[in-house]
Amino acid sequence: MQPVSKFQSIQAAILADDFKKAFGIARKFFFGFTSEEKRCIEIAADALNGRASFYATLGVDVGIEVEAAKALLRSKYVI
Repeated sequence: MQPVSKFQSIQAAILADDFKKAFGIARKFFFGFTSEEKRCIEIAADALNGRASFYATLGVDVGIEVEAAKALLRSKYVI
C-alpha cells in the first residue's frame, strides 16, 4: 500500500467538502504559501474548530476568511 501524501490528503478532503480536515492539514504544510495566505488558512482552521468568536473580537470577519481559504485551497490543490 502506497503512503498517502499531504497533497493527496488535502485534495481528498476538499473533494469530500471536509474543509475542517483540509485546513487542519494545510496549516501544518505551508510550502508555497505567502504569509497572508498562511494567516488566512490559520484563521479558517481556528474558526472551524470553535474559535471564531476570538477572531470576531479582533474585528476579523471569519466568514470572509473561511471562504477565502476555501478558494485558496481549491486553486492550489484541485486539478
